[in-house]
Amino acid sequence: MNKLFATALIWMLICGAAAAAAAANNAPASDASMSAVVTDMLNWEALLPMYLRTFRASFTQDEIDGVIKFYKSPAGRAYVKKLPLVMQNVMREMPDFMKPVQEKMMAIQRESIQELKDLKEKDDAKK
Repeated sequence: MNKLFATALIWMLICGAAAAAAAANNAPASDASMSAVVTDMLNWEALLPMYLRTFRASFTQDEIDGVIKFYKSPAGRAYVKKLPLVMQNVMREMPDFMKPVQEKMMAIQRESIQELKDLKEKDDAKK
């Protein structure tokens, strides 16, 4: 259990550090109240049981041991150190990546709205 706990803690720290680093450069001040709600709800005491359950269900002890060994290695320490920068770079590129998806979604939305208008006009004409 101690090894599983340590690995869960490492994952939480990595995910939290990456998200915090990305958010620090991109979040507008108006998000402060929403951030406070999330911070209040997503505390370690509330999340730990979920992480322990999911790690136990997902990994064997040998796999956990391998993950711990990796994070103790120079490559693992470099990964932890550089992951926030990676996440910042991904977040910076995401809008360009998502633009075609958003354009397609908007086109589908426009088509759906037009279909609804056409149905309403057809229905109104029957009355």
